[in-house]
Amino acid sequence: MPDERVGAGAGGEAGAPFGIAEVTGVSMVPTLLHGDRLLVHYGGRLRPGSVAVLRHPLQQDLLVVKRLIERRDGGWWVLGDNPDAEGTTGSSGPYRPNSCSGGSGRGTGR
Repeated sequence: MPDERVGAGAGGEAGAPFGIAEVTGVSMVPTLLHGDRLLVHYGGRLRPGSVAVLRHPLQQDLLVVKRLIERRDGGWWVLGDNPDAEGTTGSSGPYRPNSCSGGSGRGTGR
């Protein structure tokens, strides 16, 4: 299965602290489903257990939605909530702190 991808929506002006992201893929099922929209707080506080929007460490133009597991040397260890989907830290390495600028996301409906 593909990694969880996020496309920026019409979330406001450039530099705004909040934006909209749309989920595609299944790596965060059952928490988030394909087509869910997230209200993203850019620069939000990152902590273990939070869902975050991140830049993929190997493909910088790809944004992903993952759960932050723990902070380690070199960045955040992340996982999707769906154990049957691919796209965890183990396959791509740690997510650097500066790639986590998306902050936390909250679902806005299905």
